Amino acid sequence: MDTPPFLEAHLRAGKSLFSSGAIGEILFSEGTYQIEIKEKKRGAFWPFLQLSDTGELQDFFCSCSSAEKKKSCPHLAAAYYAIFKGEKAPLHVRFRESLWNVLCNLASRRHGYDAKGLKGNQKSGYLAVSGSGKEIFSIKALNEKAKGKLNEILFHRVLETEELFFGESGKFKRGLLRLQYAVEKDLG
Repeated sequence: MDTPPFLEAHLRAGKSLFSSGAIGEILFSEGTYQIEIKEKKRGAFWPFLQLSDTGELQDFFCSCSSAEKKKSCPHLAAAYYAIFKGEKAPLHVRFRESLWNVLCNLASRRHGYDAKGLKGNQKSGYLAVSGSGKEIFSIKALNEKAKGKLNEILFHRVLETEELFFGESGKFKRGLLRLQYAVEKDLG
């Protein structure tokens, strides 16, 4: 992980935000990230970062006034720390090479990408069954928040397109990028 091109004061404040648990959702598709940073007094910010596979920052911005003026802010720094978590490779590279990703891709290619093939419900969990009736895998959320997130991921995913994310005008639309898979916590 290289030192990001943010002001030293913002790096310190970003590390503090990261260490204090201010990181919310991490939404990413390959090297494009949108990360929720929750400040107690100012609310949530969603910095946007694009990184190469080697971790080089290609583009970044945040909606806060500091980033607009100085091209740097604590939210961008906190997001950068959340992407790396002390590792050399960014999250999208670690995810791409993870066992979870390989297993999910193998199952999806073999059994389809549509959640309609799952049996069960939000309360009891979901079960994937092969054509011969064998259980392939099951998934169950353990609390109400996780049940809602699982339901959103399985049945209410927004199809990602560049037009959806940036709009016809090319202007960034905040909050539309969706997480490819909900496994960030498994990747440390």
